[in-house]
Amino acid sequence: MSETDMKFCNSYFLVDPTKASVLDLLLLLFCPNLTTRFIDSPPETLKSVRRSFASRWIIALAVLLQKILMFLRKPFAFIGGLLTYFPNLLTANGGFFKLILHLLTGNLVKPEESSATYTSFVGCTDRRVELDEKINVGTIEYKSMLSIMAS
Repeated sequence: MSETDMKFCNSYFLVDPTKASVLDLLLLLFCPNLTTRFIDSPPETLKSVRRSFASRWIIALAVLLQKILMFLRKPFAFIGGLLTYFPNLLTANGGFFKLILHLLTGNLVKPEESSATYTSFVGCTDRRVELDEKINVGTIEYKSMLSIMAS
């Protein structure tokens, strides 16, 4: 994004971690006068940020953390999918022992993510379908219990 694209403000600082390499981060830390390809900012803003080592350190650390999270995105998504799938597998088969029985007999029921019975992890751990009648409508407890049930 260039200065002409940013018509709503004069001072901005955009960082694109996909364009940054580890070498770029090291150069940012130790060579403050170099131009970087992963930072888009007006020259005045860039000069004020690059004056102190502490601000360059924070930027480099933030970009490094973003790169680590981008690297771990697919493994985390896979683990999250397993954490959601396994409780639904247990529920679809009637519990752990019936799951083993269905597995041995070949009658295993595989839950589908698009079905109405497929729930989130929180939905699998909290099986309430009706609120407690002792809780009054409009109270904090009512709203919190209702939001848990809605998930």
